Amino acid sequence: MKLLKLFLLIAGITILNGVANAQVIELNENQLFEKVCRGWAANIDYKGDKPCVVLFDNGTCPFAKLEEKFLKTLSKKKEYKGKVYFYKVNVWNLSDQTLKDFSFEGVPQTYFFITQNNHSTSDDYEVGMLSINELKEYLNDMLDY
Repeated sequence: MKLLKLFLLIAGITILNGVANAQVIELNENQLFEKVCRGWAANIDYKGDKPCVVLFDNGTCPFAKLEEKFLKTLSKKKEYKGKVYFYKVNVWNLSDQTLKDFSFEGVPQTYFFITQNNHSTSDDYEVGMLSINELKEYLNDMLDY
């Protein structure tokens, strides 16, 4: 019994440590609207206090997985760490209306949200995998905006 408790304690600490170190946070549909935006089709209203990247994937696309690795790498770099939110959303967990509102075309699809003078908007989005250099360009542009 003591061994089981010790195992559960270690497993719990490992899981919590993994969550604390997560650099690209996965959001479900409700969290997407809680953390990222209040609405889309009629009016973009980004809720964040700093720029944000949202990667739309399907959990199996190799290009989306590679782009997620790029985002994880960039999220740890000092020039972006703590200055940009990094999120991903699995399209299979989104309603048809949400996909329509986000003009979903295919995976990977990456959105870039910025804040400026208390007005928030989507700066841009791209369909298809972005290279790490292309992502850096977007991040630098967002931070310079």
